[in-house]
Amino acid sequence: MSTLRTLSIVTILFLSACATPQTSINKVDSVAAEIEAKKQRELVVQDWVEAEQRLFRIGYPILVKGIPFCEKTSFQTGMIVWSATGLKKEWEEAFRSVYGLSDILEVNYIAPDAAATEGGLKIGDVLITVNDWSVPVGEKAKKKFDKKLKDLLKNDAPIEFKVRRGENDLTLTINPEKACDYQIVLDPANDLNAFADGKTITFHKGLMDFFRTDQEVALVFSHELAHNTMEHVEAKTQNAVIAGAGGFIVDLLGALAGINTQGQFTDMAMRAGGGAFSVAFEAEADYVGLYIMASVELEIEKSSHFWRRMSLKNAQGISMATSHPANADRFVGIENTIKEIKAKIAAGEPLEPEMKKTKKVQ
Repeated sequence: MSTLRTLSIVTILFLSACATPQTSINKVDSVAAEIEAKKQRELVVQDWVEAEQRLFRIGYPILVKGIPFCEKTSFQTGMIVWSATGLKKEWEEAFRSVYGLSDILEVNYIAPDAAATEGGLKIGDVLITVNDWSVPVGEKAKKKFDKKLKDLLKNDAPIEFKVRRGENDLTLTINPEKACDYQIVLDPANDLNAFADGKTITFHKGLMDFFRTDQEVALVFSHELAHNTMEHVEAKTQNAVIAGAGGFIVDLLGALAGINTQGQFTDMAMRAGGGAFSVAFEAEADYVGLYIMASVELEIEKSSHFWRRMSLKNAQGISMATSHPANADRFVGIENTIKEIKAKIAAGEPLEPEMKKTKKVQ
């Protein structure tokens, strides 16, 4: 008898000795279970769409009104389009069932007072042509449409949309508006996180579920926008390169001495350099983010209380600073910034962050 067969028999013998349930469990009907699975997928889809629309509703106006803080701008319409294609079969079916979507692109959502709204577009409008360019249908339709629209939005020239609304075909003219040029992204991850990478502002779904008020969403969105406008990603990259150069010299000296360091000092130095000033950059994003909120006329009072709620989810964050400031530090820092901003408003002073260097908001 082979060793593998012997091990298999021994395993089966032990499994047969395992405890079993003691009650007579009702047998689950597979058809009923699949019906329930379909319902649950539909609920997930509804929850996702509500979160995505909420993030866009709050974030997009900040991108438009926050232009004085942004060097990187572009022209936008303020709408999201979608279809049922490009998803796994079960999720495609859920979108079709809940929202009546097809292979044809239609307007998913429009931010309040956005250019698309001013031009007469409405949620549910089916896209037919854009400046006489036929809107494609099918799996890659959205990707092609986004590319075409991006080309058309290189300037503020009016864009003509032909749409189908019910049984009527309408021709509408949209005058693009300038906004900070950062894409708003909702990520399906369930953790309490958001980040900016210089091109996007990304929120994890778990964080969207955690927010209680729109002010909390705006606070974190403005914080991430501040990361982009203050070029923190670029600064971290630069720090990593500078520190890495020092590590490379150590590796080189080791090689000259006949020691193969395998680039370890370069790698360690780059990691250390990339993490240098991370806590300070986060504090700066809190600081500048509040100025962004105040400048676009959003309520900043009690913004700091968000970090008290965060501590309920992570008690270690109260006093422990890793790559981010401790929650207690953030609360006090935000409170101080609110006082600073309110003093400037009372004195009629410009709402501009106090800068060490000559870099000012435009």
